[in-house]
Amino acid sequence: MSTYKKLSKRIKTVLLKTDMNLFCVDSIEKTKIIDNILNDFPERLLIPEYTNIPKEIHNNIFSVGVLNKIIDIDSATDIVINGCSSIYVDYGNGPEKLNDSEIISEFNSSKKVMDFARKISMLAGVSISPVTPIVDGSIEIQTGAHKKTTLRFNIICEPLCPKGYGAIISIRILRLSKLSFSDLVDADMINPKIVPLLLELVNSRKNILISGGTGTGKTTFLSSILEICSNSDRIISIEDTPEIDGSVHPHIVPLYTRNPNNDGVGEVTAYDLLNGVLRMRPDRIVLGECRGREIEVLLNAFNTGHTGGISSIHSNGISDIPARLFALGSYAGLTETMITSLSISAFDILIHLSREPNRRYISDIAMLTLNNGHLATKSLIKINADGTAFKTKDYFEYIN
Repeated sequence: MSTYKKLSKRIKTVLLKTDMNLFCVDSIEKTKIIDNILNDFPERLLIPEYTNIPKEIHNNIFSVGVLNKIIDIDSATDIVINGCSSIYVDYGNGPEKLNDSEIISEFNSSKKVMDFARKISMLAGVSISPVTPIVDGSIEIQTGAHKKTTLRFNIICEPLCPKGYGAIISIRILRLSKLSFSDLVDADMINPKIVPLLLELVNSRKNILISGGTGTGKTTFLSSILEICSNSDRIISIEDTPEIDGSVHPHIVPLYTRNPNNDGVGEVTAYDLLNGVLRMRPDRIVLGECRGREIEVLLNAFNTGHTGGISSIHSNGISDIPARLFALGSYAGLTETMITSLSISAFDILIHLSREPNRRYISDIAMLTLNNGHLATKSLIKINADGTAFKTKDYFEYIN
């Protein structure tokens, strides 16, 4: 191995052991970090090709290597690395076994898999080891297509996965939602028949709750709604990872949660951010996804004069939303009675998205109601997979 390669390897090893969250560090700052590490190696001056080292290390350490080939494909949504056994990719139609020999060769041993697991964990400011064998994190990368893409990952390593696997790595590819409102109409994600209603809901500042399963396009639809909000609105959004396209509106203030560091400190949750947002003079509060006890702050905000807000939750169907709200409320110590009374007043409309092979679309528009004293949903418009839409009698009562 040449002196050049030995020095590069040593520097990479030092960088991988650096205790910092590199996900929060921009490209210029990362280059400075590399330069500072290089200054501790006097032998660098003996290498003619030294000037190439910083760039090479930056490209190697702060990327996902051969996986960029997959990430550059716009339809790719998930990558699953089953240790050194197999790799599957979802291009929108379900997992497909990968047959790319170049990529497979980079993950054909437990050591290679664990090296990759440690690298992306380091970039996210978390640590994966037999002592902490389960980690979650997010990293932002620059792909070959010169696009910034966020990867959300989960890693489970030995001894919790089969011996010899190294680790099981699940990666969700999160792209900024660049599709406009009209793009979604053209793609039949938004049925043209419901466009006037959606415009009226936004213009009249109704609080909207978007629901749907994984990969149904909740964030894509949410981002498109912001495009049709008034330009005078000050919109403050909260997300775990950057997915909402800030360019869709002239006054979006994006905020992001933060995981704790290796010492278990420094965490900032959606609950924390929401409490802060209430004092930031928002015209519209946007919570990318409600996952836990932040539901308490959201419901109170929407019940105390904050209008035009938008949030999303996971739900298999429109009728499952009450149960999902009860589950979220339990994290905040709210009773079902409290969730019922607060939710009916907070959310003016429910919009559910569904997913079919090769298609994602709005399938239900509804509202919360009481059924024998219990929280329930009342359907206003149902849209079938073939595009046919039916307005219920409750829709006409709602409009009137």
